[in-house]
Amino acid sequence: MLTKIKPRISPVIDWIARPFTFIHPNVLSLIGTIPYFLFFIFLKENLFLALIISIGFSFDFIDGAVARLTNKQSAFGGVIDSTIDRFTDALLILSFAYANLVSWELASSVLVASFLISYLRSRGELASNGNLNLAVGIVERTERIGIILLSIILYILFPAFIFLSFNIVGIAFVFVLILSSFTIYQRLHTTYHFLKNSSK
Repeated sequence: MLTKIKPRISPVIDWIARPFTFIHPNVLSLIGTIPYFLFFIFLKENLFLALIISIGFSFDFIDGAVARLTNKQSAFGGVIDSTIDRFTDALLILSFAYANLVSWELASSVLVASFLISYLRSRGELASNGNLNLAVGIVERTERIGIILLSIILYILFPAFIFLSFNIVGIAFVFVLILSSFTIYQRLHTTYHFLKNSSK
């Protein structure tokens, strides 16, 4: 959903990215994994510190902007960026199970769903020979991360809140899982109809 407003905030992202244009975008992508490692380590010990560290997740936006500003966009750079995104998704989501904030079963389910959303976009666009833009769905990566991080704030404020045996973070994970499942359906549905109509 937030993909639709990305063109509107691109000038802001470019402004933030300009001081980093002396660094190769692929190197920035690798540097961007550091906050996720730190988040994984500190979430179990200090929620507030982990929340502060999550500000570093903004590097996800900077590398692409730097590549565009320095004319260093490449197909391989896209592969690196996508691969790192999947790796950091795993670090982020599994950190909550490691910190005992959600069950491993729930965290694993959300991780599989998030991987399927990304895979469907890649596979669907490949099947359409690049003629289909599958940036569709009620929840993409940015929304998933946003909901999960918001749940930390709410958990810090209301640590004792429990609903159907789930704490606030668990409720957020269930919510993300439901939205992710619907997004999977949306992408499958869009791909099916596009390929069906293009074959006529």
